[in-house]
This record gives sequence, structure tokens and C-alpha cells, in this order.
Amino acid sequence: MCPPAIPLLTLFVSYSEEFKYRPAASPVITEYLKDGRIRLRGASPGGVGVKPGDIPLTPAQKAAEERAKRKEAAQKAKEQLKERRKRRKEEKLEKKRRTAQAEYRAHRGDP
Repeated sequence: MCPPAIPLLTLFVSYSEEFKYRPAASPVITEYLKDGRIRLRGASPGGVGVKPGDIPLTPAQKAAEERAKRKEAAQKAKEQLKERRKRRKEEKLEKKRRTAQAEYRAHRGDP
């Protein structure tokens, strides 16, 4: 007779080293990507010693950040345009004032 086959235990195969003792109901799988980022899959990694900067952003989070950056840039451009218009208006008024003073002096005969 053949000896009975030894069953293979694969319980910890899908777990990374730092999370291999977590209960099976909430596995966390860590992947190190080629670009240096760390992808955590499975249960929420909160409270297991993972820094917030190490958690990759979801596409929705990336899109939200991009929208916020665009909105901020548009607001800044509007403010700069407003300042430029104000400065031009002040320069125009100053030029007008100097011209009026020069005309007045010329009319009075002052040098």
C-alpha cells in the first residue's frame, strides 16, 4: 500500500511575512510593485503599523486630488488676473492724472 499523502498546508502562503498571523477572516496581502510602491490588498490595513503614505491611492482618490489641484490652479489664475486688471487700471488712472497735471502746468505757464 501507498503511504497516505501528507496534506499541504497553504494557510499562510497568501499572507505576507508581517501579516501571516492574522485571522483568515481578514487577510492582508502585501505586494511590492516595480515602481517602489506597496500595494496592500484584503482587509483594511489600519492599525497594523502601516504608514498612511504607504497605502496606494485608489483611482477615485487620484481623480479627486487631480480635480482639487485643477480647481486650486484655476482659482489662483483668477486671482492673478484680477490683480493684473487692478494694476492696469491704477496705471491708467495714474497716467491720466500725470497728463492732466502736465496740461494744467502748461496752461499756467509753469515749467
